[in-house]
Amino acid sequence: MRQMLVQRVHLPNPLVLFVFIDCPGTSQRAPSGSHSNTSEARYCQDLASALMAHGISASSLAILVFYKDQQHLLASFSTSSGIALHTVASIQGREYDIVILLSTRTDITPDTGAFLYDPLRLNVALTRCKHGQFVFGHPSSLSLLPNWSRLMDWASRLGLVVNLGALQSMFA
Repeated sequence: MRQMLVQRVHLPNPLVLFVFIDCPGTSQRAPSGSHSNTSEARYCQDLASALMAHGISASSLAILVFYKDQQHLLASFSTSSGIALHTVASIQGREYDIVILLSTRTDITPDTGAFLYDPLRLNVALTRCKHGQFVFGHPSSLSLLPNWSRLMDWASRLGLVVNLGALQSMFA
């Protein structure tokens, strides 16, 4: 699967099968306290569809979200495509070949980001893939959280942060 991903997708750094996608859009907070981001969900569907169009099977993919409202936005796509969809809280102990992680939030402050900041939760989110990880996020918001800031710095140093235009060119 690792070779298949490298051969079929023009990754920014083929030695590191990780891509952080700088995702525009705005998150919304529900009365329940959960969050969603319709733009991010749409781009995730586009990425998953592109991966499948390039020979990656739906059974090799998983979409991983932090928030239940984001999961609800992707539920019908998950069902129709056959791609597994999990929250970070429900995936512990499982692995998939390629994971698409959605951070969802765009309105984070150090005071409101405790849920995303949690190092154990982030560890689970980043260790569910066997062969490749795509992360959608809002860098200027996530960089306010120390663990995410370290991840962003690492990804930037290795040339793994792309915008949506570069993401599309990975499949050209």
